[in-house]
Amino acid sequence: MTPSSRNWLLIMIATPVVALLVAGGAWMWHLETERAAQVEHARVVFEPAQKALRPADDVEVDIDKTIRVIHALDVAVNERGDLQEFLKTLASADYRGVAPDVLRAREKMLDVLMRLYAQQTRVENQEATFTVTRTVLSAMSLMEVDLTTAAAGGPPGLDPAQARSILTDLRRDQQDREELLNGLNTIEVELISAMTSYSAVYYKWVGEWDKVVVRRDRAYLAASTGNWAATEAAATEAIALAPHDTEAHLLKALAMIELSTANPETDRIPEALALLDDYIAKHPDRTAPALLLRGVAAARQGRADEAALSFEQSSAYYPRQADVLIDMLDPYEARTYLRRSREGQRIVDLYRATMLGAGAFSPDLQHARMLYRLGRVDEARKKVLDHFSRRRNQNRWDLILADVEFCTGFFGAEFESIYEEDSHLFLQVTPTLIGSKLDVRVENGSPRQLFNATLLLAVRFTDMHREDFEVFKVGETVPVVAANDKTSFGTIEIKHTFLGAEKNVDDIVLHRAIIVADDAVAWVDTDEYRLALARTDAATVDARTEWFSRMNTSPKLLTEQINRASKVELNLGLGADDVSMQLPRELAILNPVFRLRRDGEESAPATNSLGPEGIKLQFGDVANFDSADTSGDATLVITSRWGNFELDLDLRKRSLTAVNYVP
Repeated sequence: MTPSSRNWLLIMIATPVVALLVAGGAWMWHLETERAAQVEHARVVFEPAQKALRPADDVEVDIDKTIRVIHALDVAVNERGDLQEFLKTLASADYRGVAPDVLRAREKMLDVLMRLYAQQTRVENQEATFTVTRTVLSAMSLMEVDLTTAAAGGPPGLDPAQARSILTDLRRDQQDREELLNGLNTIEVELISAMTSYSAVYYKWVGEWDKVVVRRDRAYLAASTGNWAATEAAATEAIALAPHDTEAHLLKALAMIELSTANPETDRIPEALALLDDYIAKHPDRTAPALLLRGVAAARQGRADEAALSFEQSSAYYPRQADVLIDMLDPYEARTYLRRSREGQRIVDLYRATMLGAGAFSPDLQHARMLYRLGRVDEARKKVLDHFSRRRNQNRWDLILADVEFCTGFFGAEFESIYEEDSHLFLQVTPTLIGSKLDVRVENGSPRQLFNATLLLAVRFTDMHREDFEVFKVGETVPVVAANDKTSFGTIEIKHTFLGAEKNVDDIVLHRAIIVADDAVAWVDTDEYRLALARTDAATVDARTEWFSRMNTSPKLLTEQINRASKVELNLGLGADDVSMQLPRELAILNPVFRLRRDGEESAPATNSLGPEGIKLQFGDVANFDSADTSGDATLVITSRWGNFELDLDLRKRSLTAVNYVP
């Protein structure tokens, strides 16, 4: 072979090799460029969140704020649709007052996850990184802890074996993503270290918060029973552990105001006002409950104008501040054991009422309370109705029971007299043939129309405590509940999760309703439930005496009115005859239930209406009074919480023979 031939042969052999080397180099350069681009992309995506998580120097730790933020991030990781959306949530959160070690541990976790993300060149693997993030963070979520750690002897933790188990499960779920699995392998040691470190910090603060809530729960429970000395003592202990705790400061101020009212010689109100002023200065975004308490304090001191101004300012601020004030509710709900006892539920209810302006923390209702005390009844009634109008505008019907309970307890007869015709509103609830739905109607047996009416169905399910209800708004607000007619509020689907169990129509133990209209707020019940309630919830002697006094009547006066104004009629026909009765209108204030007792049996009225002439009852097919063998003896039993009336009747003679009041 000539030299020339050899050169051509070498060229022919070398060319593909060189080309291959060049192509390989180009490919490597492309991969490195792609990886470098992904690393830069990861930095851009993660950096705002990482920067936000870096704690400031000399932070005064707010335990409540720390738990709020931890829980908010737990919720965000489960609710956000992708990694970038989650990181934006992290970057925009307010971390002032959050424990620095929590932020540092969270940043370390994020840094490891960023490195995993930076290794993923395929888009689908980048998206799968969020699955890793969600799985890792959810494993240490506050949602997974029942927050009883202090009582159990210390906070739990995540050990390396548990962390490896989580990663093993992740690998199994992502086994078809080789690039992602390789990335997990390279960061496994650091990820396990970050997870266990974060877990230790995380549960340390959960434990610290538990110590605070033990005292704060005690303060709430003491307040619910009016033990104000115990309320103040427990709130003071909570403040010592958590100086920035907002709830404890409010509870302490409330206790001092109530203690001063009970013992005027020891005036703690100036001290309470100083505490509230400090609260307002430190928490300008959540002033509504503090302004409410300032109003209560001023009212107790007889400074009505200043009290009214504080109440009005609180009313203006509650709707705007509601979301900020209630932001601790989710951690309360995470303590699921609270729902397993009536006392625990009372803690949650009192918290919600404080933060959303319900019950004793309603500025309108406290304003009404002051006006009632001053004898300005018409103004007080208007304030009561203003409160329920605000509740409708806020659409926070879960607190309606606390509102009505407060009105019943503190206003009593005055609250009932706002709409005296409530005795003739009757609830009618019928399950639908298909699905878990109820058809709901209200029968108005009075001559008074209700305008702009909203109906709230209060339902007690199986496994719930006897005094607990879940509230559902039924359909839409109706323009008019017509007089002497039935009004449909539509159909409502009943689905509710209680302690992890799904509840539906078949799980309903009983139901009641509350109607809220322009000029009325009242319970609406079935006739059968009213009878059961009257029989089991009879008022004490003292309560009964006070009620009759406030209603400007008495059993004696009502007895005289029954004797003077009652009528008995027979509607004779073929077979059994109907009995009609007319009773004095004044009996309606008793919210009475009527039963005709004859021959040992009781029957409910077929019709029960209220008109200008009085209460009209009709009992259908009572007996054949044309027969000489038919006795005319019967008793009309009028049952109420305030005592019962028994009217002895001679139906054949169409007469009332005696009236007896049975306390």
